[in-house]
Amino acid sequence: MPATNFVHGRFAKLKIVDADSVLQDISDYLLSVSLPRTIEASETTTFGHNFKTYIPGMGDATLSCEFRWDPFIENLLSGLIQRVTQYQYFPNGEGSGKIMYSGDCMMTSFPDESNVSDVKGGSAEFQCSDFVTRTVLP
Repeated sequence: MPATNFVHGRFAKLKIVDADSVLQDISDYLLSVSLPRTIEASETTTFGHNFKTYIPGMGDATLSCEFRWDPFIENLLSGLIQRVTQYQYFPNGEGSGKIMYSGDCMMTSFPDESNVSDVKGGSAEFQCSDFVTRTVLP
């Protein structure tokens, strides 16, 4: 059986540049992070084909996170409204040989959520701008 390199999700880290241009690690507040990336498929089908043909089109990405509410995270995210910022996402933890995704983004959703029977939490959605850079840390 081949060796596996499975990693537990608890090692993920997310860092966001705050309104004062300081890179802040918000991992201690997070419950989940998602970085879905999509590529448009532009159709090129012409007469005579039995199946559609495509070429790669424009790419897109969003970043979302779910967190436990705290004055620090609420203040940081509130300061990002109507700003372009930067992020660094480490899906397998931070360290040598680990993957880091980074780029520019802007917050598009920041609902404040409360529930009478649960710990206060929240979420934030970001639209990535331009490309997502994938780096393997030295």
